[in-house]
Amino acid sequence: MSPSLYESPRIYDIAFGWEPDMEVESLTEAFMRYGRGKGRLLELGCGGGRLLPPLAERGFNVVGLDRSAEMVAFARRRTRDYVGRIEIVEGDMADFDLGQENFDGAFCMVDTFRCLLSEEEVKSHFRSVAGALKPGGIYVLDFSLVGDPENYPGDIEVWDMEREGIKVRTVVSAGVPDLKNHRERMVITCTVNSSDGRYELVEESVVRPYTIADFRGFVGRSGFFEIAEYFGAGFDIDRPQIPDKHSTRITVIVKRIGS
Repeated sequence: MSPSLYESPRIYDIAFGWEPDMEVESLTEAFMRYGRGKGRLLELGCGGGRLLPPLAERGFNVVGLDRSAEMVAFARRRTRDYVGRIEIVEGDMADFDLGQENFDGAFCMVDTFRCLLSEEEVKSHFRSVAGALKPGGIYVLDFSLVGDPENYPGDIEVWDMEREGIKVRTVVSAGVPDLKNHRERMVITCTVNSSDGRYELVEESVVRPYTIADFRGFVGRSGFFEIAEYFGAGFDIDRPQIPDKHSTRITVIVKRIGS
């Protein structure tokens, strides 16, 4: 059996290796404007750690958590020159304990939040994040919304990336969301061309689809957070945008409440 995409962190990192500058700038400003300022951050589902070094260079101490042993090993290699500023931890973002009120802020990017499938996993996730954050700390989430159901199946996304003599074409397709059972099928295919030849890595997964009402309900019922601000696709920190029924991508800032 060929390895999955998530078991091939180098290829994953090339395929999803967008320049981090805009994301890091927006995250930095979010923590400064809405949260507790510079301090200790936690990334949930950090993957290969793409965002961690630039955040450390901006003065944050960062912990990245991921459940994939391969991704954790890759991220540790990437961040080995940041001893004391970056730590990588293997763990499940559905249920974790990294100490109470140990972090000033947290973030979860690139649709990773939707990997939490069951209602209990989502509730447990919010409990875990709330326990890790200091009061007043914020949690930034970037994920897709269902938008207009009649638009499905949506357009197939295709892009090309190249690094270190390795070319990767990535194709992402999503099925029609099943809102009754809270499931959506997603297929990611990476076609790799390198000195080792040409091959494909295919990752078939199921994610949880969200309407904005679904997400608001989870936040409200958590008892730990309140929504501080919404942003549209692209996460322009200077342009808040309240989502409507047509919105298909959002970044949300939720704030830890209580003492």
